[in-house]
Amino acid sequence: MLGRSRYSSTSKSAIKKNLADLGCIMWFPLDSDSGLKDIIGKKVIGLIASYGVSWSPAYGMFQVSLGGKNIPVADINVKWTEYDFEDQKWTSVIQAKRHNNPNVRGSASVFKTNHKNIVSHNLIMPCVDGNLTTMTGNWSDDDIHTTTIVGSDGGRKIYHNGELVIDDKATYQFPWGCSKINIAAYDDWTAKKMVFVKNAMLFNRALTDEEVKMVNNMIR
Repeated sequence: MLGRSRYSSTSKSAIKKNLADLGCIMWFPLDSDSGLKDIIGKKVIGLIASYGVSWSPAYGMFQVSLGGKNIPVADINVKWTEYDFEDQKWTSVIQAKRHNNPNVRGSASVFKTNHKNIVSHNLIMPCVDGNLTTMTGNWSDDDIHTTTIVGSDGGRKIYHNGELVIDDKATYQFPWGCSKINIAAYDDWTAKKMVFVKNAMLFNRALTDEEVKMVNNMIR
């Protein structure tokens, strides 16, 4: 028994419709009801290591337990092309929380595409705290942090908890042309580390500032 979801079935249905209207093509609520299922795009997180992604009743979130560098503990089968994305732009959203045990705190950026040509570690859903660091060992609180990335080949926007914090020319790996999104460590020292994650989303367009805030309010 996984425990109780924070959403009612009615509220989740309304959120699902609103997200789909905004161009959401993948939403893993990562809660007790949905488990490891994407309730918009019908994908699933498949476990490679039995310990990789597991439910934590105490936190009401899924715990990711990382293996060695670039060794996936779980993955998602995908097959998008660039034509599935409006103007070849996308938006990703993810929430993360540092582990209660300081000795196992690692990176919160664990979703990676399996492209062969590495761009920024193939990260598709990097997650930061208010100080813009991905390393949860350096996070100063136990809050749930929401990171939104609006990406294109011309640059990126990074939002923390709905507020724009970075707007520059750096790029992340695009989400099409790969066969999997792997859940894996991308730094050597991140191996054997853990992090709590929830509400992993991907949109096939660039959300506006107002839309980013809307999505953050839906999953707060």
